[in-house]
Order: sequence, then C-alpha cells, then structure tokens
Amino acid sequence: MEQDLVDKLHAFYGTDLTPVTRKHLDFALSNRKRGRKVIDRVVKVTGMDLRGKRVLDVGSAYGGFVIEAAASGADAWGVEISGRLHEYGRLNAQGEAGQIHQLHADFLSRRVLAELPHDFDLVLVNDVFEHVYDTAALLKQLHALMRPGAPFMFSIPNGDCVTAVAREGHNLTPGISLLAPNWWHHAVEEFTAFYHPWSYYSGLFRAFGFDRIDTWGGPKRALDDTRAEIRAGLATARDAVATLELDPAARATMRDTLAEYEARLDADLATGDADYLRWRYLNTFWKGCAYKGGAIFADVAEKPRRSARNTVVNAVGDLRPASVARRVRQVAGRARELVRTRRGQPARPLSPAAAPPKELTAISLALAPDQLASRWSKHTTTTIRVGDAITCDVVAGPDTGVGQYGGVRLPIARPGRLRLDLELHGLEHVEAVYVDGEDGLRGRHLRWRWLRPSPHRDARGVFELVAGVDGDSFHAETPTAPDDVREIHVFIRVAPGQRASFMLHKVEVAA
Repeated sequence: MEQDLVDKLHAFYGTDLTPVTRKHLDFALSNRKRGRKVIDRVVKVTGMDLRGKRVLDVGSAYGGFVIEAAASGADAWGVEISGRLHEYGRLNAQGEAGQIHQLHADFLSRRVLAELPHDFDLVLVNDVFEHVYDTAALLKQLHALMRPGAPFMFSIPNGDCVTAVAREGHNLTPGISLLAPNWWHHAVEEFTAFYHPWSYYSGLFRAFGFDRIDTWGGPKRALDDTRAEIRAGLATARDAVATLELDPAARATMRDTLAEYEARLDADLATGDADYLRWRYLNTFWKGCAYKGGAIFADVAEKPRRSARNTVVNAVGDLRPASVARRVRQVAGRARELVRTRRGQPARPLSPAAAPPKELTAISLALAPDQLASRWSKHTTTTIRVGDAITCDVVAGPDTGVGQYGGVRLPIARPGRLRLDLELHGLEHVEAVYVDGEDGLRGRHLRWRWLRPSPHRDARGVFELVAGVDGDSFHAETPTAPDDVREIHVFIRVAPGQRASFMLHKVEVAA
C-alpha cells in the first residue's frame, strides 16, 4: 500500500538530504499524482475510455502509473529493469483494486516479448527514452507489443531547453545536457541520461511505424515575448555554466559546446516561428502521443549495402539505399494524387510509361477456415464460416464506451487492387465497414473505410479498391504503397448491443 512505500522511501533516503536527493525523493513520493495527471491528459486528448483496455507502463518504477491505470478500469501492466524500483512498485500496489501486473525485466529483452500480451491499447513511455541507449530497439519492442492504431504516450526531457542548460534535471548541474556522455564524469559522479534533438526522435518514430505524432504544446506566446524569454534563459544558463569547477580540458570542451549551442540558438531566433522556438528552447519536456500506423521502415538486422551504384544522397545530405529513395518517391506521388482526386482534379499518371492495370485473380474460397481466414474481434462475439462464401457474424457487447468490431483476416499480399463482392446484413446496426492492409506484425499500411452505410442501400455490391484512391463507397484513408502488406483485414463496427453480419462472395486481387 502507499504508506508502506512512503515509509520505505524515507528510510532509504534518510534525513540528511542534498538538493539532488531531495529532488529524487519528492519525485518518488509524487508517483501516483504524476500517474493520475498523465492518464487524465491521455484520456482527454485521445478520447480513449480505459475501461477494458490493456495499458502498459514502460519503466514503471514506483508503480503509480500502473496503479492509476488500473483504477481507471484498465488491465494495467508495468515493466521495470531496476530490482529496487520494482520492489517499490510491488509494495505500492499491494492491496490496490483492479488488474495490476508488474514484471521485473529489461524491456528490450526477448523475455518481455514472450511474457507480455501483444495487443496493448495504450503504452506509457514517461521519462524513459533519455535513459535508453538503443532507441531503435525500444521502438521495435513497442511496435511488436501494440495493436494497430494504438498510441504510446511519450515524455522526453529536452536537453536544448534553456532551463535544462542552466540546470540539468537529473543532477541539477548546468551545461551537461549539451555534453556528450563521455564528458559527464568531469562534472557529475554518474552519467544518467542521453540527450538528443527532437529530430532524432521524430525521425525514429516514423521509421519504426509510428507515422502519426500528435505533440502537446505549451501556452502560446507572441513572437517577441518568446524571443525575450529565450534570451533571458540563455543569459541565466551562461552564468550558471561559468560557476562550474572543471579541469582545463573539460572547461575548453564546455566552452566550445556552449558556443555552438548559442550559434544555433541565434540562427533560430532570426526565424519568425514562435511555435518552433518554444518547442526547441522553452519546452522542458517534449510530450505527446505517437500512433502505430505502419510497418518498421527497415529491419534493423538487415545488412546495409553501400556502393556508388545503389546509394543516393538526399536533400539533407544523409545516405539512403536507392530502393528506399524509390519507395519515398512512390509514396509521395500517391499522396499528391490523392490530394488531386479529393480536389476534383484529374489524376496524373505515375509515370509517362505507366503499365496497364494487371488482371485480377480470384482467391479460392474452397479452403478450410484456418487456411483461408482468421477471426478477429474486439468487444464482440464473432464467428466465421467458410463455404461458397466467407460469412462473418458479429454480436456486439453492451458497453457504449468502447468500439465494437468484428471481422476476418485473409492472407493476401501486396494488393495494389482489390475487388470485393460484399453482402451486408443488419445494415441499420453497422456504423462502419473497414478494409485494412496489414504487415506480418499487424501494422496497418492501407485502409479504406465506408462510414455509416445507408440501411436503404442494396445489401450486396461489388466494390473495387485501389491503394490511395477513393471509390464509390469506400474512402481511402492512407495513400501508402501496399508493398509491405501481407494480410487483408475486412471488418465492421457494430452498434453496442446489436448484431450484424457480412458475406464475402468473391475476392479478387492484383498486385
């Protein structure tokens, strides 16, 4: 229980507290308050009801976030690498209500993949990224454990913030947030954090399939006020750094590093973007949610191939394999065509010598259910039958606070073009029809959605779906190329407490 943790913390830290240990103790004692604040913010910005959801806290430490998620009705999980902090979390959670699971493990380990569910609806990664050297491995684990469309909430300290330069958050020491890790020992006893620019995180998020990033900005200020606040903060940081006692080599390095920082800051102040300046130099933490929406950009275990023949240099000067560059151009072209289509403008050919459409091939339905289709459901009872057609029957649960979905997955790879002979029953209860293209890890690359089909429309129709192109009824929500798709996921959203079904009489596909 909470009082047991409080007593344990006071015994551990004692009464002779330094400013740093006082900060650490206060941070530990506030674990539930911080957990409640974060969860309330996530619920507010995402509209998510945590009842019945599966929530994971990475680096759960004292357990406050897990406890508060469980109190909100979630199936709450926590993973903590430190044995001492894990025991604190277990002590804090004793006797608390709700579903609470706490695992003592390295989140990057295979054990986590083996012992944790792989369908988390929400993951909290609060004050963790700066302590992990292998950010790519962390994001790969998140991608594997989260369901498609799920967000992870991030809170990452900003080492470029003028207040962090004046007083780094973990050690309360000026200047070290700008230094490379191998110089920290000149100023503090223990290295505790890796500080990277925002572009490092945003680029990796997208590379590992989290292609939608919603950031939480601070209060808006006028441009002149923003510039004045940054300049005042820089002056404070400069004075604080001057008080550090360093050996000559470390002092020279600190001086050069600070000069580079000031040069970047001066160049940025010349811009007229107040939001960017706040995000870069005034936000103590970068916060927001990143949503799982696609596949990992490239397998991190893939052997890189570098040569003059298959390597190009992009606009910002970094090297990318030529195949990746082609993929980027293809995706950008599809996005432009989608915009033109929505504006009512004629579509342009993707290339002057575009190949004619490939012939459609019918998928045989004369297979056993486990060979052809797999059932998928969320808050529903869903059954499928395979015969002359694939029939999917969906009975929704009574809870009005959650989405009720049911459908089937078909093993169809690289569907550049689909044709579905689809029949719907119980149309008055169908809120939406979805067709998704997913990779082997269930990451979504394609989506077509038919929102609220009219109950007066014919119950059966033939629908042709092309990646990134709106059709008669289905709206294309993703312009992404289908190269990484391995499965087609057809499902419906049913009104709470109601029943509906659909039948796939024929499925045809062309690459």
